[in-house]
Amino acid sequence: MRSASLQQNDRSPESLLQEAEKVWEKDPSRAIELAERVETLLDGSPEEALLLRSLIVQGQSWYHLGSWGEAEESFMAALHWTRHLGDGLAAGTCLYFLGLIALRQGEIPPALEWLFQAKERQSASGDRAGEAHTLCTIGSAYGAAGRYREAGEVLAEALALARKLGNRRIELGALGSVATLLASSGDLVQARARYEEALTLAQSHDFQAFLPQAHYALCSVLSELGETEKALWHGFEAVRFADDQGAVRSRVGARKALGTVYRKRGQLDEADRWLHDALAVAEGEPLLEIWTACFHELGLIARLRGDAFLTKQYFEAALQQAIDEGNVADQAEEHRALADLCESEGDLPATIRHLRALIQAEDVVRRQSARSEFMAAMARLEWEKSQSEA
Repeated sequence: MRSASLQQNDRSPESLLQEAEKVWEKDPSRAIELAERVETLLDGSPEEALLLRSLIVQGQSWYHLGSWGEAEESFMAALHWTRHLGDGLAAGTCLYFLGLIALRQGEIPPALEWLFQAKERQSASGDRAGEAHTLCTIGSAYGAAGRYREAGEVLAEALALARKLGNRRIELGALGSVATLLASSGDLVQARARYEEALTLAQSHDFQAFLPQAHYALCSVLSELGETEKALWHGFEAVRFADDQGAVRSRVGARKALGTVYRKRGQLDEADRWLHDALAVAEGEPLLEIWTACFHELGLIARLRGDAFLTKQYFEAALQQAIDEGNVADQAEEHRALADLCESEGDLPATIRHLRALIQAEDVVRRQSARSEFMAAMARLEWEKSQSEA
C-alpha cells in the first residue's frame, strides 16, 4: 500500500485547487500550501486558467491572514492573467480584493479606485452577486472616510440588490456593514438592532461562519451601551463558535471583546487573562490591527492598576504595531494616550513630542479623508459616465 504522502503527491492540480478553494477561509495556511503545490505542478504547463485560480486562492488566503503585501502581489499577478485570458469574472474578483486590501490598510482613495473598477467589471460580466459585495465594501470605505450619508446610500443599494437576488449571505454581509457604519457614526442603539437582525438571519439560515463575528460585534456594542451582562453572554458565544470553527481572526477578536467588557466592569484580572489569551491565539499571525487593540487595552488595565511603567510599555507596543500596520488613525490614538500619560508623570519633553506626532498624524488623517472624498467623487463620475455610454 502506498503511503499517504505518495498518494497526495499523485493528486492532480485540479483536485488540489478544489481543496484549496474550499479551505482558504478556515485554514488559509493550508490553502496556500496547496496552491503553491499546484504552481509547482503547472511549471511550464499551458494550463493558464488553473494558474489563475491558484493565484486567486493564494491572494484570498494571504488576505485572510492579514498579509497585505503577499495578498496584493498575488492579486496583481492574477489580474495580469485575467487580461491575458479575457476572464472578466476573475478580473472583478481581483479588483475587489485589491480594494479590500487597500481599505484594510487605511488607504481609502486607492481602495475606492479599485472598488469602482471592480463594480464596473462585475456589472459588465453580469456578476450581480459580486456587484452587491463590492457595493458593501464601497459603503464601508465611505464610512471610514466619515462620509456617512454616502455610505448609507450605497449600503442601502447593496442591501436592496442582495434581497432582489434572494442571496441571504450577501444580505447578511450588507446588514453587518450597515451595523458597523452605525456604530462608527455613534448610533449604538441602531447598530445593536442591525447586528441583532444579522445574527437572527445567520441563525435561521445556518450561516455558521458569521456567528462568531455577529456575537462579538454585539458584545462590543452592548459593552459601549453599558449592558455588560448581555455583552459577556455574546462574548462567550463568540468564543464558543470561533473555537469550534478554528477561525483565528474570530477567535482573537472574540477574546479581545471579552477583555474589554471585563475591563469596563472593573474585573481587571479577568480582563488581563482574556487579552493575554487573545495574544496567545494570535501568536505568529500577522493580525497587526488586533495586536494594536489588545496592547492598548492592556495599557488601559495597567493604568487602572496604577502601574505607569507597564502602561507606557503597552501603549508604546500598541504604537509600534500601528506603525507596522501603517494605520495612521491608530497611531494618533496611541500618541494621544502616551501624551496624557507623560503629562501625568510631569515629563514635558515627552508630552510635547507625542503631541507633535499626534498633530502630524491627525493632519494625515484629514488629508486622507479629503483626498478620499475627491477620489470617490471622481470614481463615481467615471462609473456613471461608463454606464451612460454603455
